[in-house]
Amino acid sequence: MQFSKYLKVAAIALPLIALTACSSKNGTDANGNFSDTLTREDRALLERLQQQEMNTVYFDFDKYNVKPEYNRMLDVHAGFLRAHTSMKVVIQGHADERGTPEYNIALGERRAVAVASYLQANGVSSSQMLIRSFGKMQPAVLGHDEAAYAKNRRAVVVY
Repeated sequence: MQFSKYLKVAAIALPLIALTACSSKNGTDANGNFSDTLTREDRALLERLQQQEMNTVYFDFDKYNVKPEYNRMLDVHAGFLRAHTSMKVVIQGHADERGTPEYNIALGERRAVAVASYLQANGVSSSQMLIRSFGKMQPAVLGHDEAAYAKNRRAVVVY
């Protein structure tokens, strides 16, 4: 009798714990919708920051320095993250298909770190950023020419 009482409590408590553990942070609810913690203007800005032309930094072949043409875009991200310190981003580093898998993972990481360093130098807390490198494993464009390679040498800021 006592055992079945504990079993019933566990049967109710475990799903509740699981739901709590799956709760979303970063201004979105469990369905990916923006929560009420952001103003309408902030939501619009966040949606814009998630568009490809506002969240992707491209790099030259075998390079990982952030080009000045991306400073303005990254300044907008930095301002948003400074204003919303509970928001977190994943900075994903990528490489084109040339080179060994190990080299491309390392290069993707250096690219992501370069973007994170820029954001941190502009007031974003390192605790708000997570670095991930995918090397050549997630190409943005399939192809074996310079145009495809150029689109795959990138870092992406993901909210």
